[in-house]
Amino acid sequence: MEILKLFEDSLAYPMKDWNKLLKFGALILIMSIVSILGPIGFILSHLNVDIMVSGVNSILAVLSILSTAIILIIFGSIISGYNLNITKNTINNVDSKIPELNLAKNFIDGIKVVVLYIIYFIVPIIMALIIAYGTGLFHYMYQLGIILLTQGAIDLTYYPLLHGLDFSFRLVVAIAPIFFIVFGLLFLIGKAILAETGSLLEASNIVNIFKKIDEIGWGDYIAWLIMAMVILMVIFIFTSFVTIIPLIGIIIAILVLIPYVNMFGARAIGLIYNESKISSSNNESKISSSNNGD
Repeated sequence: MEILKLFEDSLAYPMKDWNKLLKFGALILIMSIVSILGPIGFILSHLNVDIMVSGVNSILAVLSILSTAIILIIFGSIISGYNLNITKNTINNVDSKIPELNLAKNFIDGIKVVVLYIIYFIVPIIMALIIAYGTGLFHYMYQLGIILLTQGAIDLTYYPLLHGLDFSFRLVVAIAPIFFIVFGLLFLIGKAILAETGSLLEASNIVNIFKKIDEIGWGDYIAWLIMAMVILMVIFIFTSFVTIIPLIGIIIAILVLIPYVNMFGARAIGLIYNESKISSSNNESKISSSNNGD
């Protein structure tokens, strides 16, 4: 497998059709505007201190939060579904063009991706909570919280509690990310299987996930992931420089760079997943040749 060629393809892919890239960017821009306007509406609803309208303001604030959350979920699902469609096209070797936005289909596919996120990351979340509970993190936080509420300050006489909190927090931060990294590795392949089959059951089959990664090769898969992270870091640094430009820079980042990263990532996942299919096909050919030779 030539990892560099996979990334050359992935980096060039979003620029095959600027029209579709900008349409996707417009969707992300709308979602970004909504995410900003929601909190602004919440703040404005609390600026009026008139007691007579405080109840109305509270209702408006709740409605503002709920409507913003619903809109963000809808748009976020469409974006996730569109990314999944790109991965699907890649796996099916539909290389000629970037797929069109299909809001209804992308939304449904995006909901599946969200469910897959929950399936894969509920375990590391639970493990992180178990580690936090086992190390006494919640106990120390509770005790110090009570002291802060009753006394208004925490001094050095409570050093054992502060030391315990610090130790527990460091332990959780050191161990919990390992579970998230491992399940993140599995999730990416699970997402590719979801793109190929459309089945959440197949995508959450851990045995099948390990089989696919074995076919890719763990060394190649991890090398691919490290290179992807390096590329994303470079793009992030470039984006941070672009956003320095007042207003225009932020619009360019949201309208072009963020959708570019999404398309790049979706394409890259599909290409690395295809390596498992190539490996499987080669193995089958070898077995067939061996049988014919016998």
